[in-house]
Amino acid sequence: MFKTPVTTLKTFLFISLGILIFGDIMVFSAAQVTGLTIGGNSFTISGKQIVLSIVSVAGAWVIAQIPIQNVKKIARIALFLALGFMLLLFPFGVDINGNKNWVSIGPLDFQPSEVAKVLLIIWAAAIIEKNVHNPRQIFFQLSFGFSLVLAIV
Repeated sequence: MFKTPVTTLKTFLFISLGILIFGDIMVFSAAQVTGLTIGGNSFTISGKQIVLSIVSVAGAWVIAQIPIQNVKKIARIALFLALGFMLLLFPFGVDINGNKNWVSIGPLDFQPSEVAKVLLIIWAAAIIEKNVHNPRQIFFQLSFGFSLVLAIV
């Protein structure tokens, strides 16, 4: 099935776009009645989701253009960046639905834990690459890093 890199790319691209479109349809379907109830139209709530989906596809393309050497440079400080994002909750945390794990900056509401997850994956990949022949070192370093971020949660 995955005989060439292009075949692999096309497969994952179409699967990802399919999941994205399916998710947008589900949000539209679930939010249609609520949008009409609050005096808007069918796209009152799902319109934002669709716009964010389009922006995220563009963002994914931009991120895919980053050279791997630059990603490796980010990996060195990714754990500290993840901790920094999690620490944003203390001064800027907003209570949404009983959870104070959201940060609101202007019109943007986001969960720092989502950014921290991506940064931790980049950091963990660098740790694994660096210590590929030393599983014990991998275990201890990853345990320490994940424990630090988890302590903030």
